[in-house]
Amino acid sequence: MPINLENKEGFENSQKLLQEFSNMNPQATDEEVKAKYTEYMNAYSEELANAIRKDIKNETGDTAVLNSRNVNRLTNEEKKFYNALVSEDHVNTDTNWKDGGIIT
Repeated sequence: MPINLENKEGFENSQKLLQEFSNMNPQATDEEVKAKYTEYMNAYSEELANAIRKDIKNETGDTAVLNSRNVNRLTNEEKKFYNALVSEDHVNTDTNWKDGGIIT
C-alpha cells in the first residue's frame, strides 16, 4: 500500500510552522531555534501519523468490503511478484530483431 507523501493535504499546520521556522531571526538563541524546530517536528509527526492512519483505515475498509463480496485478494508476495513483473525495470522490450532493413 503506497503512501503519497507528496500530497500536502492535511499537512497545513506543519507547513505553516516550517515556514515560521525558516523565517526565524538569525539572531535567535539556540533555545528559541530548538523550541521552534521541536514544535514543527511534533506537528509534522502528528500529521504524518494521522495521514498513515487514514490510509490504513481506507485500505482496511476496502479489504472488508471485498471480503464480504467473496473477492479473492492477492497476498503481499503475489502483489510484489506481479508488480515486479509489469514494472519497467523488469520488462524486456528487446525483440532480438537483427535486420536493420525495412520491409516494403
